Amino acid sequence: MAYKFQRLAARMSGSLTQEGDIAVTTDTGTTVSIIDQNGIISGSSHLESGGNLVVAGTVTLAGVADTAIAVGSDGLYFKDADGTMKTDTVADLMTAAAGAGLAASSGVLSVDIDELSALGGAGLHQTQDHFMFSDNGTEKKITFSNLQDAVFADVSGDATIAAGGALTIAADAVEPSMMNIFDDSLAATDTHFMIADGTDYSSFALSGDVTCTNAGVVTIAATSVEGSMLNDNVISGQDALGGASMAQADTLLMDDGPGTVKKVTFSNFEDSIFANVSGDATIAAGGALTIASEAVEYGMLNSNVISGLTQVAPASGDFLMLGDTNDSNALIKQTVANVVSAGMSSTMSKAQFVITSAKLANEESEALENVAHGSAVSDTQDVYLNGQLLTAGSAYTDSAVVGGDYYFGSATSKYYFAFATEVGDVVTWIKRA
Repeated sequence: MAYKFQRLAARMSGSLTQEGDIAVTTDTGTTVSIIDQNGIISGSSHLESGGNLVVAGTVTLAGVADTAIAVGSDGLYFKDADGTMKTDTVADLMTAAAGAGLAASSGVLSVDIDELSALGGAGLHQTQDHFMFSDNGTEKKITFSNLQDAVFADVSGDATIAAGGALTIAADAVEPSMMNIFDDSLAATDTHFMIADGTDYSSFALSGDVTCTNAGVVTIAATSVEGSMLNDNVISGQDALGGASMAQADTLLMDDGPGTVKKVTFSNFEDSIFANVSGDATIAAGGALTIASEAVEYGMLNSNVISGLTQVAPASGDFLMLGDTNDSNALIKQTVANVVSAGMSSTMSKAQFVITSAKLANEESEALENVAHGSAVSDTQDVYLNGQLLTAGSAYTDSAVVGGDYYFGSATSKYYFAFATEVGDVVTWIKRA
């Protein structure tokens, strides 16, 4: 192989094959750079390329000085989208990187809350929504629930707020000055009430017809309740007694005077009324009524005064009440025997029987036995039913008494009454001379 040595400047063309390292030395013989047979360049403190520099593989920058970056003026190399290396300032990088909520100024990022969209209401979620905060220099997040509870924990004084938001006003904490409706001078005076004067509330004690203790017990003053204070239903609104069952010891309210209210027992009340009863009868205290002597007159007697009594067969020793025409019709009593002896002549006859079988109107009744009735009913015969004089009928036609209360069938010795009779009715027959 032929070798050629060249000193000083040389121009070569064509391909160059080098065996071993290439050393670059200065004129003084100092080696400044070596390209070894593996293609590694070393020893050079300066590398320049007048055109494009393409490096395949990893680029390692050894010996680069470590210094603080000036974000406002320093720049960085970066690979552009076209594949080439380019440079830009750190400030421009931060401006491009800043998004919603971040602002960049001279390469420095800062939080800009004004760039964020508004929530648009009070719809914060207790656990899903978060806030950013610095925990003694360390940025952390916190839920809305924990954030508000931390705020609540710092509330003190007249009220406290528990975790979750329950506010409790301290005992005796609310003063008049805190309430717009109360006078600022309002004090808790014993037995006083809060009363509005049209602007706010002041403290006054009850007076006049009623007073009140500090326990809330109201007392109506003596003699203070007047008639105008009573409702119209003061009596009608009460429960009804439900009958005439007032006890003698029951009491009623009365005006004794007038002008003095007292109570009176029902016994004394009714005795006061009884004392005013006079005339045909008087009533003693307690209710015993006494009819005055000779006070009962004919017009006072009911029409059933006799007929309403129980019918019995009179005995000779029984008494009758009579009016004595010889003594201004004064009432006298006489035995039945004396009345019969004095009133019936020897030519009069009398018979009586008790009906033992009830009959309907116009039905045939029992015969009046052992009495000579005669062949027909006449004016000389009087018939009584239960003591009442009956009117004789003129005939008995078509199964009915004609023109009266009864008819006597002489052929059958039977009576026919125009009304129904009952068992026990007494028929009396008297024939006058």
